[in-house]
Amino acid sequence: MGKFDRFVRLSRRRPRHLRVPTRREAARWRLPAVLALSLLALLVVVAGAPGELGVVLVGSFMLAAPGLLLAEVLRVGDTLLTLVLAMMAGPVLWVVLPTVEVFGGAWHPELTVGLVAAGLAVAAGVLLVRRTRTVAPPAAPRLWSSPVGKP
Repeated sequence: MGKFDRFVRLSRRRPRHLRVPTRREAARWRLPAVLALSLLALLVVVAGAPGELGVVLVGSFMLAAPGLLLAEVLRVGDTLLTLVLAMMAGPVLWVVLPTVEVFGGAWHPELTVGLVAAGLAVAAGVLLVRRTRTVAPPAAPRLWSSPVGKP
């Protein structure tokens, strides 16, 4: 047994309390997470927040919300590709959008974050309502009904 074999052997074991969520479980929380992050970022832009809290809220919105929404809309079958798209969409958006604004002479960071947060919140809300309407459980059977043709 080599000097580092013990570490290799330990790294292959999976902790018993760690459970990887299924695709269905992960998809269930994407839209509510985007909606919550977007509304919190919009609240920070409109009402303000203490320094560190505002940075954490807006930063988490900027990194996660666009990618989570993109992953929900595209519904790529591959889990790894979904993860890569979700992690890269936010940084790409926040590099391209300010670059276009700077070259267009319309650079205003708070307005940009507010508009993107509002747009993502509306999109996530609409998709969430559509999903709840299509996944609604069937109506319960009626206990009594009138015969056909009689009121």
